[in-house]
Amino acid sequence: MVAIGVFVAAGLLIGTYRNNTRVLRRNFYGGLRVVDQNGQRLLVHGIVTHGTQYLAPEKRRIATAYYAPGTGVERTIEAFRHPGQKVGVVGLGAGTLAAYGQPGDVYRFYEINPHVIELANREFTFLGDSRAHIEIVLGDGRLSLEREDPQNFDVLAVDAFSGDSIPVHLLSREAMELYFRHIKPDGVLALHVSNSALSLAPVVKQLADCLGYAAEDLQAYQDTSVGRAEAEWVVVARNAELLDRPQFEKVKQPFLKIAGLRTWTDDYSTLYPILK
Repeated sequence: MVAIGVFVAAGLLIGTYRNNTRVLRRNFYGGLRVVDQNGQRLLVHGIVTHGTQYLAPEKRRIATAYYAPGTGVERTIEAFRHPGQKVGVVGLGAGTLAAYGQPGDVYRFYEINPHVIELANREFTFLGDSRAHIEIVLGDGRLSLEREDPQNFDVLAVDAFSGDSIPVHLLSREAMELYFRHIKPDGVLALHVSNSALSLAPVVKQLADCLGYAAEDLQAYQDTSVGRAEAEWVVVARNAELLDRPQFEKVKQPFLKIAGLRTWTDDYSTLYPILK
């Protein structure tokens, strides 16, 4: 959720905007809509959904879409759960991951768009309902992390790559080195790489290999109000033993091999080899 999203055929959503849109916000980062349909509330940027929540009060605490039970990020949080768990999230969306917070936990969100923060707090209840302590940092996730002392996250989730214009500066070797400066020695990085146009998992694997880290590609499918969504997360840790968890076994898949793929850095990246 948190720049998070799913690509859908434009007709699935655009035809419902006029009648179902509750809120519209626009700024430098584009237009955001809050749309109610099929028993869910959606946070939509263009045709990319950045988070959904059930409208029924008895279901509103259930994490949905790319964060639902059984997805890679839920399995990662559970695999590394302990009292007082600290979770970092780059990209707020509707704040869905806060649903997994327990008393004593800390969930620290980094979000660049102030309108996303406004709508997550006002139109969705994941943040307010969470049993964890919630912190929100306004600003570019990488720049914010660069300015901070090590946060000692148990899990750091980066969810910014589902749109058609990905922030490459969050997917470079230097970015991954920064992430691990904020992750505990026995902690893990989880990157949401679901994207209908780009194969991003091999890029993450290349970065992990370059730094001598271990990586696993975790894939699950979730039914949403806008269709069946592929939830692909790549988890990265300092050594392979940290990823040898029973929670990961059923959703592991081999990494796609792309001949000639080079490690992305702040000075080099190219989308051409990873186009689907």
